[in-house]
Amino acid sequence: MPTLDIATSVVAQGRIAQAGREGRTIPSDWAIGPDGLPTVDPVQALAGAVLPMGGHQGFGLAFMIDVLAGSLSGALVSPDITGDDLSGGQGTGHCFIAIHVPSVIPMRSYKRSLSRVTDAVHEAPRRADLPPF
Repeated sequence: MPTLDIATSVVAQGRIAQAGREGRTIPSDWAIGPDGLPTVDPVQALAGAVLPMGGHQGFGLAFMIDVLAGSLSGALVSPDITGDDLSGGQGTGHCFIAIHVPSVIPMRSYKRSLSRVTDAVHEAPRRADLPPF
């Protein structure tokens, strides 16, 4: 079964590191430096923090992932993840959630709701240069 990995930041930290290796600046809306101010310097960005996607709402999502996959599993949490020394492992945690749908909502209602939301996505207007589903 495929897994779903989600980044809750506006950009992958690796792209910031790559920009630093190449001597390039980064967009000012990607990260903040250790002083808490926006930065275009990749070194300062990596010493500070990569910004969350979606502003404060993205922060909330990232925080809950940290709680569920870090704190709840006994793994490292974001303040403890440096990415510098992986000799002792990455300290990665996981959280799997299984929901027995019939214990929450009747299957008929669930299927109707699921069809409605997937139909809306499939019927949404597309950019002309994108292939159909």
